[in-house]
Amino acid sequence: LSMLSTQLSEKTNIMELIVVSTDEQLAFELVTRLFEQMSAFYISKTVEKQDETYRGLLHKTDSLKALLEQKQFGLAGLRDQFRGGWSFSGEVPKSILDQEIRALQAVYAEALKNREIASFSLVSRTPFIQALDLPLMPLKSRQRSWPAALALGLMAGLLTGSAWIWGRSIWLQLQ
Repeated sequence: LSMLSTQLSEKTNIMELIVVSTDEQLAFELVTRLFEQMSAFYISKTVEKQDETYRGLLHKTDSLKALLEQKQFGLAGLRDQFRGGWSFSGEVPKSILDQEIRALQAVYAEALKNREIASFSLVSRTPFIQALDLPLMPLKSRQRSWPAALALGLMAGLLTGSAWIWGRSIWLQLQ
């Protein structure tokens, strides 16, 4: 039999999770797991839009980088093909590819900048959830069995009684 209750303070934004159960281990595990799940859910919902933006920009920059590399290899191939020859018709494709490469480099640089801004926004808007008072398992009882406690008490009593008798006999001899 278990009971779960929560309370949220609007002033402090502190949430309290309470589990009452006859099984200590169940109550401990339930509160701990519930806290972890709620924290992860809240964080993911809070930064969902920023995460989407970041992932979109990450995909875009990867695509632009691949396209830029493809154009650079194409230009290098054209330069190899027309090396040594002075053909003006051969310069046109090189010129077009060179312009495309410069345009792609500018777009890629802007996309990288936007990705870094999105990354910073994602990190700065990710909330930090801190547990204020974590549940603790009760300490195990370390009581001795009654026969051991009886034996220990008898030995302590005998020691105390012997010390009293010995101390009294010395006191009486000194007087």
